[in-house]
Amino acid sequence: MPASIHSRMHGQDWLLLLLLSLIWGRSFFFNKVALRGLPFLTVMTLRMSLVAIALWIVVFARGIHPIRSLQVWGAHLVAAGDPGHGNVSLRHRQALSL
Repeated sequence: MPASIHSRMHGQDWLLLLLLSLIWGRSFFFNKVALRGLPFLTVMTLRMSLVAIALWIVVFARGIHPIRSLQVWGAHLVAAGDPGHGNVSLRHRQALSL
């Protein structure tokens, strides 16, 4: 929790916001391009795989110890496999007959 919250944004804050908007906006563009030539599930799998690799790099670079309990990993896998709570929208679930 930050010690204080500034009511004004400074130059660095604006630059970070601009960087975030560029990254976020480009992802929509690249998704649109990728979905023209690849199936939805392929694009989604590639995106999730790239993010997982990036997060594991961050975990190891920061020296964070990953969870070693198989019970906890199992609970995460069950939750991730539930189509009602996953990253698949209702429209895509209907199209995929899930």
